[in-house]
Amino acid sequence: MSGDGNPNKGSRFNFRDAVRSVQTALGKPSGSSGAEEASGYEPFPSGLHLDTDEPENVAEEEDVRVVPHHFPHVTDAQLEKLFPLPGSMSGSSATGPSKHENAALRRRQVARAALDEMELNWKLDPVTLGEKSDFNQGCAVLMALLARVRVGGKDDSGLLDYSPAGLQSAEAQRQKREGSTQESGGPGGKKKGASSAAFARRWEAHDLLKAIDQQDHETILYIRDQAMDLLLDLSSSATGTRSGGSGSGALKTPLGYSISLGPKWDSTSIVICGALSKFVNSLPDGEEDATSATADQTKSGTPARKRGHKMQLDPRTMQRLRKLKTNLKLAIDNSLFKDQNNLLASYMQVLIMSEGVGWVRDSTDSVQRALETHIRGVGEGQGGTPANPASVATDCVLQFITVNLRAKKEKASSVNDYISNAVGDLLLCALWQMVLLRPSEVLPGANETLNPDLVRCIPAYIFARDERVAQQFIDRIHGLCRVIDEARLQGDEAEGRRWSRARALSTTSRKSAKVGNEGGGSDDDGDKEGDEDEDAGQSRWSTTASTASQRTIQLAHNRNMRYLKVAEQMADALGEAFRTKSEQRLEIIKQVLKL
Repeated sequence: MSGDGNPNKGSRFNFRDAVRSVQTALGKPSGSSGAEEASGYEPFPSGLHLDTDEPENVAEEEDVRVVPHHFPHVTDAQLEKLFPLPGSMSGSSATGPSKHENAALRRRQVARAALDEMELNWKLDPVTLGEKSDFNQGCAVLMALLARVRVGGKDDSGLLDYSPAGLQSAEAQRQKREGSTQESGGPGGKKKGASSAAFARRWEAHDLLKAIDQQDHETILYIRDQAMDLLLDLSSSATGTRSGGSGSGALKTPLGYSISLGPKWDSTSIVICGALSKFVNSLPDGEEDATSATADQTKSGTPARKRGHKMQLDPRTMQRLRKLKTNLKLAIDNSLFKDQNNLLASYMQVLIMSEGVGWVRDSTDSVQRALETHIRGVGEGQGGTPANPASVATDCVLQFITVNLRAKKEKASSVNDYISNAVGDLLLCALWQMVLLRPSEVLPGANETLNPDLVRCIPAYIFARDERVAQQFIDRIHGLCRVIDEARLQGDEAEGRRWSRARALSTTSRKSAKVGNEGGGSDDDGDKEGDEDEDAGQSRWSTTASTASQRTIQLAHNRNMRYLKVAEQMADALGEAFRTKSEQRLEIIKQVLKL
């Protein structure tokens, strides 16, 4: 057999070539059917190949799985390939299925029944934590081996393509198999070395706990995609059953369990927190777009404030959201108990994000009302004790802090930094809403040249994310000041044109009166005055033509320019000390606002 030039040598073990070699050496078996030989039908497929790729770069301390977590699954498409129907046979359409077709169908039925029976025995095994009986483990090993058997030829059902005539490289075949595994949503490829069908599974609590213990982040991400409820509550599972447990509330959550293992599992806690953050980001926004919100502003200049609409979600998603908030609050308390304060700010950020855009808009409106009263009171010397805008913003942020964190937040520098960042962002967002352009101030046809950000609120998705809100505030204030300066210049030019027109009319009337009274005048003087009027008219029309194309806004008469002056001072102060910490940036904001 070594000299037959087998193209599969070194990559696949070909059962068909082995059988043919034995038949050539021993002769034709005596039990072969003449009808099968005449028809060319073989009850079992040709070109069976065993996937023998071994995982590469496996660490010595990595846990080697004897059997998969769940019972491997062989699809109907694989059974059809393993037990093919005969081709076009004479008389099959007139007399019904032939005996070969009936036999092939029967093979599929009994094979499926046997597979279902083995899978049922696997599920009914009372042994927990993957320690199944020897019989069930043996069935799982045989099924995993069967799942690796590939049928030659083009396969449209998701099996491995194989063609002896045009062999693919082992690396190309491995990459294709890994791609098929990723599409099925299960771990595989080089690291796992299992088929995609074997990981189309139902995840249980012990799977997630084992992944956390081993810091198997890849499995945690697959559980996030396939069984999100399990990441929120260990008593939930993909099958909807309850897995009882005891202990504190924090230990019933995967995040709390990861925190309880110690600081070495911080990376795993970050992965779980990121999974919760992705779930929050995938939720629809309950707040209407900022553009539509600004469109409701009245012409009087007072924005039409509305309470932000809460997210309209289905009951299951709302239940998940409540569990997510509970997870994060328990994680904060458990981290404080363990003196693990590195990730407290991350937990707080996801907790605030879970409130949605509506909370950001409502909090900004509350701070805006206090800020308007404060600026008017500071400028006009009014009495009374209006609400401090910084205190209002701080109260909005601190409502998410648990009792334990409120008492120990001074010990966590990351928490103080995040709170300062959030409070400063609320003040900047409120100040920008006080000075942004109103729809009534934008002239028709100016949408093509005017920056649309000048009529929109600062987006909520950048809230409390480093200095992004501060950068947006600085850029928008500078752009708004340029547009307003152009509008003022155009207003001055219009006033100059009105003065020139009035002067020309006055000169013409005086000239007419002089001619009437004196009966004549100097022709040179008349020509000079006429030339001056003509030059003035040409300059007026040229100025009007040059400024008409640049005019984009018309400021409202009741616009409070004091707000814009404060905002301009704020942008200049933040620009001079931009790369500063959140606490220092908040102090700059308070100094400009005189808080």
